[in-house]
Amino acid sequence: GVGYLLVIEAVWGRAAPCGILPDAKRALERALELDGSLPEAHAYLGSVLGYYDYDWAGAEREMKRALELGPAVAEVHFCYAMHFLQPLGRLKEAEVEFNRAAELDPLYHLAVIGLAENAYRRDDPDTAITLATKALELDATYYFSHWMLGLAYFLKGKVEKAVDAVERAAGFSERNPWVLASLRNLYSRAGRSEEATAVLKEIEQRAQSGYVAPGVFGIMCLGLGQVEQALDWYEKAIEDRDAIALYLSTEPKLGRLRSHPRYQALRRKMLLPD
Repeated sequence: GVGYLLVIEAVWGRAAPCGILPDAKRALERALELDGSLPEAHAYLGSVLGYYDYDWAGAEREMKRALELGPAVAEVHFCYAMHFLQPLGRLKEAEVEFNRAAELDPLYHLAVIGLAENAYRRDDPDTAITLATKALELDATYYFSHWMLGLAYFLKGKVEKAVDAVERAAGFSERNPWVLASLRNLYSRAGRSEEATAVLKEIEQRAQSGYVAPGVFGIMCLGLGQVEQALDWYEKAIEDRDAIALYLSTEPKLGRLRSHPRYQALRRKMLLPD
């Protein structure tokens, strides 16, 4: 219920994670006090332990308990893959869990787009494009599927197709800042400087009137090759418990960032394994 909704709000940058994840944790712990057999509650508590506390042993314990209680619940397998295995870079295991979720519920579009994202993180844009397209056949309005399709097209070097897909993602997401950051970078790559500047101003205006995750600005700095500035933003992302910092280890084409000593220090702050 409430705990799940707060986790989703935090992960997608709709509110400051450091402000709402503690509330999510309390709500999930309360739910489990009332009924310890709820697999989804264990899974999302595991998400909070990872995202907020960087308690990866505790997160794995809760995820495994969720799988014991709900081996046939597609959402549990998805949560284990997306919120635990992917941040730790365990992509082969994540693929198994996403596939299991898809087998349990063939209409569960989140499992399919999870597989697409996993392929993208393995630097396999062709598979990512195929799977993102399949996910859109299941739900043509889900913005993350359009976004992932665009990122995969960009990885393949098809910038205009990437722009088209991410523009659709921006519309379906009600101009989510994460999506806008990608769109701004793509406009810059496509030589559409006026549109890139307009999107940047939109994001900056949003930040003046509400919450915009630090990682949004980190993404834009990386798009311009500004590694030091990006790392400054990711320092702030960790302070906010902005989940994007956890996924940098498997983001394609970021070798220069990951080899930087400051990035290694960030990993240690998040207690990520070597």
